[in-house]
Amino acid sequence: MGTSYYNTLDGGEVDVFIYSYSTNRHLEFNADIQSFSDNFAANVNSEATYGRIDAIKTYSGTTREISFSLKVESTTQDGNFFKDIKAMAARMYGQYTNTQGNTPYILKSPPMFAIKIDPILVGGTSVKDRSDKSISKLLPGFITSFGITYDVTKGTETSGGEKVPREITLNFSFSPLHDRMGGFKENNKSNTEGWPF
Repeated sequence: MGTSYYNTLDGGEVDVFIYSYSTNRHLEFNADIQSFSDNFAANVNSEATYGRIDAIKTYSGTTREISFSLKVESTTQDGNFFKDIKAMAARMYGQYTNTQGNTPYILKSPPMFAIKIDPILVGGTSVKDRSDKSISKLLPGFITSFGITYDVTKGTETSGGEKVPREITLNFSFSPLHDRMGGFKENNKSNTEGWPF
């Protein structure tokens, strides 16, 4: 898959881009990848019939679930990194609109994201956020789980005028909504070159 693919998983910090559709803003973490898991599951339904040893199998699609952990150290970040972590947690909730009626807040936009960790997690989506920054090769989907773990043994330090933990691990579970076609054509060529990376 190329040397750069393995270098991404071989230690050292990488840039992780996370774009929020509901806020039209992006977060960028410069972090060490602690773990990365990319799982593909074929959805196969079974129907047992009289007299058959094996059930009849029907295929209904393939799902993909991605999990990864990032270690963020305060000594390698700018002064706003802890605010970005808190912003990530806040964006796990949807965007609501105030109708000032009996039900004052109605969901306007779900917490949908697009992520890029080049080259192990990429897609075909490009965006320009409200700060006018263009980001390409994003993969859209839903972050189904986001966790923050503080290493209390490393203590704290002052960054950006506030006391923050020195070392934080961010855990993500991501369910992508693919923007490019997977699978194969009748001539056995991939529908998307280099799929799924």
